[in-house]
Amino acid sequence: MNKTPNRALLPPGLGDALPPDAEFEASVVARLLESFASHGYERVKPPLVEFEESLFAGAGAAMAGATFRLMDPVSQRMMGVRADITPQIARIAATRLAAAPRPLRLSYAGEVLCVAAGQLRVEREFVQVGAELIGSQAARGDAEVILLATRALTAVGAGRLSVDLTLPIVTHPLQAFVTEPLKPFIDRSVSSANLHVYVYQTDRGEVVVGGGVDPYSSYSQLSTLHTLEELAPVCKRDFFKVLQKKVLTKFLKVILI
Repeated sequence: MNKTPNRALLPPGLGDALPPDAEFEASVVARLLESFASHGYERVKPPLVEFEESLFAGAGAAMAGATFRLMDPVSQRMMGVRADITPQIARIAATRLAAAPRPLRLSYAGEVLCVAAGQLRVEREFVQVGAELIGSQAARGDAEVILLATRALTAVGAGRLSVDLTLPIVTHPLQAFVTEPLKPFIDRSVSSANLHVYVYQTDRGEVVVGGGVDPYSSYSQLSTLHTLEELAPVCKRDFFKVLQKKVLTKFLKVILI
């Protein structure tokens, strides 16, 4: 019986990159980074292994179950082999580049290693390439990242691209009620900072009644009875002194119907 070990055997999900695949992968990575650099994104290179407390801080906690762990023989502290580079970029931005002007434009490329394969790929070790725009709150920042990714992928020959946008982490409904057109009777906007209610009339005669954002997050595009119950009585009670009583009563009846 031959007991000679098979030296070509590798753990599941790991593999050797051979010619010409290795050269092709390197060229794709280089072209992606060049595309990022042409748009002002500077490259950073985080380490392959970090201490657990920094690797799993913040958003990195989501990768704890996918991370290989090992003991550092020097410091006697637990470390993790990165399963995602993105949390490392967040750490760099919050520490090493904390004083750098915002927004930060950073790019990166490197190997990552996962405990288990995902549903869409059998590899557990692969190259991750990306770019991060940090500190931009404007919608134009989202558009910049989308265009950056599209142009970079097009530059390496990817075709038939589609972009999936996730919903915001938190959304709060901002609701308003609109009546049928009425004869003009409000020539200005009336609001109450204490009650978080406002009333104004549009150029077409519609009376708009609104309030502050709802105190809960929701992705629904429908109004809620809770807001209607609170807003209508407040308007009827507190705006009589400013608006014409008969007309306001009329459009509040329209709202309640």
